[in-house]
Amino acid sequence: QIKPNLIVGLGGYGSWSCGILAQKYRIPFVLLESNRVAGKVVRWLSNQATAVYTPGPVQGIPESKIRPLGIPIRPSLCKKNLATQNACTILVMGGSQGAHCINQGIIQHLPLFKAMGTSIRFIHLAGKEAPSIQAAYQTQGIEAEVYAFTSDMARLYQASDLVIARAGGSTLAELTALGLPSILIPLASAADHHQEANARFLEACGASLVVEEHEVSQNLGPTIQRVLKDKNLLENMAMKAQAQGNPNASQDIAQDLLRLLARR
Repeated sequence: QIKPNLIVGLGGYGSWSCGILAQKYRIPFVLLESNRVAGKVVRWLSNQATAVYTPGPVQGIPESKIRPLGIPIRPSLCKKNLATQNACTILVMGGSQGAHCINQGIIQHLPLFKAMGTSIRFIHLAGKEAPSIQAAYQTQGIEAEVYAFTSDMARLYQASDLVIARAGGSTLAELTALGLPSILIPLASAADHHQEANARFLEACGASLVVEEHEVSQNLGPTIQRVLKDKNLLENMAMKAQAQGNPNASQDIAQDLLRLLARR
């Protein structure tokens, strides 16, 4: 009924019907894929798509269709400058609902962080476990801001020197656009192991270190300690992260879409 000139699919299952109808009515359509392994809908539609916007190489998409302009991030997020306060701030987040294994991995290693003195503080997005996580920090006498959820990610990113997180494509688009070093804990049950592929790509670039879920209880604390003790490593990871990001992806993709419309 609307007869659009162009269709943009964000890659979820809702893009499937739009992509099929675009083919039927010969309407140009493009896709976004934020992960290093394409999801099913993007894989199925990519051959007929005009273009697929990605952060870089992606498995499962014809190379000729990839336009590596990055993934759009929220405009409220601004340029990250390396924090200058004496204490190093670690942002811990497991998605909007928190992540039990990440929460417990941090709590298990609080005595290790306590031994590092007042040079470390935390911002922790803990989901429904927030009250118990807050109590654990207080018991150890470690400075921490603990939230069940917050939408004010711009402030938290600005305050952070190191991020502990899952490895979803949107999260990594934000971390790289802001030049934030990270320790990534990919979700083991993610489809096609796409989070591990995302994390390993950034690790190979020198922007991140990877701790797998089954290693969290043993290795997460020592990995954090290793990074914090080596300021050169932390700064190098930040530079490598920034080299992989594009904070202007929204504008770059929009301009490319306008070029496609002009040609049509």
